[in-house]
Amino acid sequence: MAQILPYVFLSYASADQSFAERLHSAMNTFGIPHFFAPHSIPFRDEFKKSIDEHLEKTTHLVCVVSRSSRQSEWVIYEVERARKRNVDTFPLLLERGVDVEPLFDKRLQYIRIPDPTADELELIRVLVDNGMFAGGIVPRRLFETYPGRFPGEAFAAELLAKPVVLKNQGGRTMVRINRNDVEWVVISTPGKASLCDRYVRQHRDRWVELDRDILDFLRSGEDGERKIPTGLLPLRWASGGVLSVVKWTRKPGYWVPLFFRDIAPFGWNIALGATERHPPYGVADEPEHGDSPFQKELTSPWFFIIREFLEETLVLDSEPRTGICSWRGLKFGIQLNVEYQRALAKAFARESLELRRDQDLLDIQTSKRPCALTLHDDVTVDLMVVGGGCPEREDRGVLIVVNPLELGIEVVKVVEYELDRDNCMLDGEIFQIENHSHLVRQPIALVSLEYLFGEFGGQNFRPEFDETAVQPSVRGSPFGREDIHVWQWDMTKRQELWGGRDSGAWERGRYAEWAARFEERFRAGLGGDAASFPATFTPATAKILNLFFHRCVWGRNLTADFPARAG
Repeated sequence: MAQILPYVFLSYASADQSFAERLHSAMNTFGIPHFFAPHSIPFRDEFKKSIDEHLEKTTHLVCVVSRSSRQSEWVIYEVERARKRNVDTFPLLLERGVDVEPLFDKRLQYIRIPDPTADELELIRVLVDNGMFAGGIVPRRLFETYPGRFPGEAFAAELLAKPVVLKNQGGRTMVRINRNDVEWVVISTPGKASLCDRYVRQHRDRWVELDRDILDFLRSGEDGERKIPTGLLPLRWASGGVLSVVKWTRKPGYWVPLFFRDIAPFGWNIALGATERHPPYGVADEPEHGDSPFQKELTSPWFFIIREFLEETLVLDSEPRTGICSWRGLKFGIQLNVEYQRALAKAFARESLELRRDQDLLDIQTSKRPCALTLHDDVTVDLMVVGGGCPEREDRGVLIVVNPLELGIEVVKVVEYELDRDNCMLDGEIFQIENHSHLVRQPIALVSLEYLFGEFGGQNFRPEFDETAVQPSVRGSPFGREDIHVWQWDMTKRQELWGGRDSGAWERGRYAEWAARFEERFRAGLGGDAASFPATFTPATAKILNLFFHRCVWGRNLTADFPARAG
């Protein structure tokens, strides 16, 4: 199996061993797995065989470049082997004026060591600043010690080291997450994608079988226990969101807001996302930060769940027609920290409303008629989180999907609210790109609960995966005209953006790629044919909906009279 997590090979000449030992010590300090010859080769092992074995699993080669290394047969051999395997190479220039050819290609960028006697942090800083962990997977110790240096680090998810335990007893399910001994964090979407692609490609059949077994176990509630190993399967913690079920006065019945996800594999998605890093608190829950709400995100799912909902959902009195409109805000009918909720709602709403004003010229005022959220905790699944520097905490009444095909764990709360006839929903998600905030306009649809029950409510529900994608989408039946409603504002805005109107280079690139895949379908949708929208769903969304129909008492009551089309 190819190496997936970073592994560094330290190549140097014996004359430079003093510097190499300092570099070796720094890597140990910051939890960077690596090969260092004097300490990594077993005493009786054959030297070349051991070198080859470690080079085979190397992802990064750090070579100390000096006049001595240029003449070293071992260094030349190690560099050549790494080049043949396309290993990322980081040549550290220990001396000035060294002719590096033919050791390295002259087009390769060399890294100068400003001070060979610098402390350990400075030595590692040089490697980080030159992109050693640009792939998005970082040792946890390094990530916590060295904030502000990693691309996409607002997003951070731990790779669990302990097995995830599922236990059914007396009709309830307890999911136990142990956050002790975590060594790695994933800090970007590319990091997550690379993990998923490599693992799913290598173990597709095994993951599909495990995926189905976990879903059956979570859905059934039958007494028993499952342990999900995290050795070959690097599950990510934490991720979560909200399953909103909406009563809409324009049309009878209940509806679910879904967001169109325009990254491969595309599909409709509920409000889901990974927990974020909030400097200076970091990705870990550290007790010394006291009662800060940010440090609780990884311990209690509620904090990142409600954040994700507030980030992604703006409810307006009506669809924007002019520059002025009203935001309905939120009224919490939830027995939690109301003061914190209000502060959080205002913080996320403020930034989203400001960006709508600056980027979409919408002057959004706060309405006097907020949306009242009702939390449904009659779900028969509970979560226990232990470790991570905080006391054990139990959260009752959540939907949990352990998702091997995306290497993630989704923790979801079920909320209900009402939309008036003319209300409009806009996506409020914000990306930080090069220290600038950008709206990510992902059109929202209301999809009828009856359609979703017909697709994902059956006892024999099995996700049907698109085999052309490594990370699968789940295919659904075509939407009927009465099954889906999509608001025009964000769709029209997307057309303007992919045409280059009022958009920067980042937005033009993002939406040009999006338009190449989806423009034809969305143009048809703008013409009134809602059924032309692709009926595909993210696996997490499909499985969360299935569990909602089986493990939420309210969900079963809502769908008691629906025709059983699924399965």
